[in-house]
Amino acid sequence: MDRLTRAIEAWKRARDSGRNVSEMRSTLKLAKDALQAGKYESAIRLAMEVLDDLQPAVIAR
Repeated sequence: MDRLTRAIEAWKRARDSGRNVSEMRSTLKLAKDALQAGKYESAIRLAMEVLDDLQPAVIAR
């Protein structure tokens, strides 16, 4: 859950800074859906994908 929250926060920061994050939005939705379905490993994996994709944006801040 913590990773998903971090991914959402990082996604919002990237979006607010003008980065195109539309593709990552669908990945976050899949992560949320997986979490709600009790598929925790999938939710974590998807959240980590978003965090990895956003890593350069987070470091640049």
